[in-house]
Amino acid sequence: MLIPILFFLLFSCTSIARKAKARGLKPISWILATVLSFFMGIFVASTLLSLVMLYKNPAVYPLIQSQDRARFNAFLMQNISDNLLLYSLLIFTGAMGGYLLVRFVLEKKK
Repeated sequence: MLIPILFFLLFSCTSIARKAKARGLKPISWILATVLSFFMGIFVASTLLSLVMLYKNPAVYPLIQSQDRARFNAFLMQNISDNLLLYSLLIFTGAMGGYLLVRFVLEKKK
């Protein structure tokens, strides 16, 4: 999962740098904005994913409250392995949303 995200981050940074240079703006600042929004998108998607997992599985609340890390980790590993493609796509979509936000702002910049 990490390798495709890093490749997409590299692609998005080079794309934003070319667009910023074509508009006469500093590419480094736009690359940093892309990286920041990229990881913020991953953070938001991961937060939504954890909220969905907790909502779908209310039996996890006692494990969290009692701080039973062994059983909670076993639950997480089982749940993530069962839905790996769906969860990976959700996190990747959050990352892409961060890139698209920076691209939109760059295109609207005068």
